[in-house]
Amino acid sequence: MRLSKFGAILKFAMDLEQRAIEFYDAAAKARASQELEDCAAAARTRLARLQRLRQEMVNEMLLEPIAGFDSPVLPDVVVPPQTGTEAEEARLGLEQARKQFYAAASAKVATVAPSLSRAFRQMAGDS
Repeated sequence: MRLSKFGAILKFAMDLEQRAIEFYDAAAKARASQELEDCAAAARTRLARLQRLRQEMVNEMLLEPIAGFDSPVLPDVVVPPQTGTEAEEARLGLEQARKQFYAAASAKVATVAPSLSRAFRQMAGDS
């Protein structure tokens, strides 16, 4: 899917975080893990930040096109994971896809939306 506007990039990012929340919540319920609960909380924080950024940048989103950016292919995750190994592999795949998306998105919006670019760089660095 082509991500050619701020709104599309932010929607993809919010969908990515929602997917992460659902995965981490299901995985934490399947095998009680504070680490997975912490990952879900971090995804909720990122989702709230993205929603706030979307509200703050409504005017810029409508005016500036983004060229040459396609949504990445996200890894398939089994929810809930059946084993600890599956959960860890899925978590690592999801985190890698998340970080790559935010790093690429940061570079694409850097010249037209520096504040959004900074936010994406920070989200790429979140563990």
